[in-house]
Amino acid sequence: MFTAPRLSFGSPVRRGLLERTERTSDQPDVVSAPPPGPRAGRRADVLRNPALSRLPRP
Repeated sequence: MFTAPRLSFGSPVRRGLLERTERTSDQPDVVSAPPPGPRAGRRADVLRNPALSRLPRP
C-alpha cells in the first residue's frame, strides 16, 4: 500500500491510525454474531413507511 511521503515522521497517533487502517484492509475483524439490539425497532421503521405499507405481508 502506498501512502503520502513523510507520513512516517508524523505523530504516533496518526501513524497508529494508518497502521490500523492497513491492517484491517488485509485482516478484517471477524465476529461470531451480529451485535445485540432491539428487534422491534426495525419493524417500526417498516410500519411508518407508507410506500412499504402497500406491499403484501410475508
